[in-house]
Amino acid sequence: MTEDLYITVKLPFNVANEPAKLLLSTALLFRYAVLKLHNALLNSGERIFSLYTLKRKYRSLTQRILYNRRYADGAINLVYVTWSSASVLGINPADIEWNWWLLFQQTEKEFPCTNITLKADFTVDVTVVHFTGRTGRVKLKPTIPKGY
Repeated sequence: MTEDLYITVKLPFNVANEPAKLLLSTALLFRYAVLKLHNALLNSGERIFSLYTLKRKYRSLTQRILYNRRYADGAINLVYVTWSSASVLGINPADIEWNWWLLFQQTEKEFPCTNITLKADFTVDVTVVHFTGRTGRVKLKPTIPKGY
């Protein structure tokens, strides 16, 4: 069995105007897709047995919100791992509190990663989704802290 490797890179960056709006809309749409899926699962009363089944049944729901399959699957993955963790801890899914957060993630085993791409020149190309469904790319130049 192969071990999945996930890397989270947190780097500060400054962005303004249209790129900032696009990053914010992507994060807000991602959050909305997660909450919509969570509520749909609560209302259906279904038990989640596999990520595959969850994607097969609910990808269209999240993709209608995010317009991007990779981000839609990332939202499904977040709900899946949250519900799985709650189950292990004996927490009822209805008691899960999502609080206030903004993020978006791609969880595909894809190389090179297409939605969030780290470049050799230390820039990051990010696929963004506007509230209207229009997609595009934003280039970020993060500030890399010393010793990172």
